[in-house]
Amino acid sequence: FTVTQGYGTSVEDQATQFFQVYPSLLTAQAPLRVIAGEVLNQPLRYEVLDMQGRMVQTASLEPNGGDQFEIPTDFLNNGAYILRLYQGEKSHFQRFVVGR
Repeated sequence: FTVTQGYGTSVEDQATQFFQVYPSLLTAQAPLRVIAGEVLNQPLRYEVLDMQGRMVQTASLEPNGGDQFEIPTDFLNNGAYILRLYQGEKSHFQRFVVGR
């Protein structure tokens, strides 16, 4: 096999540049905040999974003319979760923890 060395950004790096999610530790009834790298004109789909891979929630957020969205978390129990975001061809995974 042949190994080619490149100097671009990986798909993972591109997704991280496109979506920023914070905070990674939720201590109150605060929502997760998502900042996209550009104004979105398509719905932002998301899934919340527990650490066993079970789907806890799935929904879409409609474009609001901006690049920021909030995902409610008040229904989640204490523990670690994975947030999976989809928008067009872009996707992003991020771990977050709920500790209220």
